[in-house]
Amino acid sequence: ATSGTSYVYTLEVSNTTPEGATTAYDIGTLTDLAGNTTDPTAGSGAIEVDRTPPVTLTAVDLQAASDTYADLNNNNQYDSGTDHGSNADNITNLAALTFSMTGAEAQAILTLTATPSDTTNNAAVTKTHTVSQTPETAFLLDGFTADDTYAVTVTQTDRAGNTSSASTALSITRDTTAPADNPTIDLKAGSDTGVSSTDDYTKEGAMGFDIANLAEAAR
Repeated sequence: ATSGTSYVYTLEVSNTTPEGATTAYDIGTLTDLAGNTTDPTAGSGAIEVDRTPPVTLTAVDLQAASDTYADLNNNNQYDSGTDHGSNADNITNLAALTFSMTGAEAQAILTLTATPSDTTNNAAVTKTHTVSQTPETAFLLDGFTADDTYAVTVTQTDRAGNTSSASTALSITRDTTAPADNPTIDLKAGSDTGVSSTDDYTKEGAMGFDIANLAEAAR
């Protein structure tokens, strides 16, 4: 045999082959001009027919650890840099997000896509992930660089190349922009017991305050 020589054989399977059927093949042996013969077991095997798309993934959700919010610190103040909502409102300031979902097949290829609402200025974020032998339920999607609202969908492609329909879109918001206005605080006139009601002198132990310039839903 000549080193580096290769051959391509085509095995055609009829479209009428039933789902789940196994088609065996055997190309026999090859003998070169010098009389060398290939291993008779090297050219045989079986192909399973699978035309059924995998199930559509469900329960796609942003995990709580990726859903940032402002928690009260030890000084009873809100920490800066977060969205001060909850870890279930799908608003975050992170660039790498972990999503949970159900229905992923072992060895399937998942395609996660986050489509921004502003497709003119912001790019979609897409990532593929191959599921291990043991079905997984959490997948990382990183590369978020723009603040926007994104529609996150997932498809899965099985080993035969069948692709599921996209999951129901999950709406998430990435927000890394601090509020534009600084809040102002003033002692309420009813709590100001000084010479005037605006001199910020008081004898009260419990006081009320007016807070202005609160942007968004800040607290």
